[in-house]
Amino acid sequence: MVKFSNDQLPLSVADYMAVCLYGSGGYYMAQNPLGAKGDFTTAPEISQMFGEVLGAWVIGEWQKMGQPERFTLLECGPGRGVLMADVLRTLAKLAPVCRQAAQVTMLEISPRLASVQQEKLVEEDNVYWAQSLDEVELDGPVITLANEFLDAFPIRQYEKKEGVFYERLIEEKEGVLAWCLADDSTAIEHDTEDGEIIEVSTALDWLTEFRQRINIGTALFIDYGYTAGHGETLQAIYRKEKVSPLLYSGEADLTAHVDFSACKNVLGKDQCEVVEMGPFLTAHGLAARAGQLMDQNPDDKDSIEAAAYRLLSPDQMGTLFKVLVYGKAE
Repeated sequence: MVKFSNDQLPLSVADYMAVCLYGSGGYYMAQNPLGAKGDFTTAPEISQMFGEVLGAWVIGEWQKMGQPERFTLLECGPGRGVLMADVLRTLAKLAPVCRQAAQVTMLEISPRLASVQQEKLVEEDNVYWAQSLDEVELDGPVITLANEFLDAFPIRQYEKKEGVFYERLIEEKEGVLAWCLADDSTAIEHDTEDGEIIEVSTALDWLTEFRQRINIGTALFIDYGYTAGHGETLQAIYRKEKVSPLLYSGEADLTAHVDFSACKNVLGKDQCEVVEMGPFLTAHGLAARAGQLMDQNPDDKDSIEAAAYRLLSPDQMGTLFKVLVYGKAE
């Protein structure tokens, strides 16, 4: 449990999230939040099909680039390494020359998760780890994968009061953490009603740096979020249950839905598009792959079908999750 002293408070929501998630003893630094024992299960953990489809997409993008002899295959926020393991297996099977050309870089801030990833990829060659974008080779061709990466960035919240916005802060009141507003207003233009909350993610700063550093490349950012119409989306998950973000500091996962319209504005509207995950995965062969696996493994038919349904269906992950496809040429 992360404790805050009186001289630390009040804190912005972004600073609170940064300490709770990435500070000493923070959620991502002190434990493994993924998989069956963790607080949430990501798409790669649901089925190998997810990584296989993305692996096929990587091969297609590499071919569009002219099949360079060397390129950086970057994964941001790689979790337990399951996605990259499935991607690399697909590359080795379908396009071994592409696999040989790939210099794999895992961008991971958590030493604990990096250790888990290293165990998962122990038999893979040419795999490197970085803790910041500054450590990644981005001068040549780059293909980037980022699944549930943007949602983990700290956000700032602003509440409209009497026609102007005030930043939402966290203070201590009667021995517990509580919400409050900054004394001074913030100059923000946004068409909302009094009492409504808007969110601005620090992920936009990271995307700005990413866009500036990339010379030529393509990227997939896959996450849950929206393209229009939103309010407060900050949520906390503790032991698989939703709780108040102000409880279990450092022990609960804190995330916010991704504003894909804002991401497009940062990356350049003419260089990216946002599509729902279900149609994207279907267009790139996941349903066909599910059929193939069911034919090959009839005893596992029900579990394969259930995994495909969870990834593709509009009432599961297929609509809530979006795919931002970004491309930049020299």
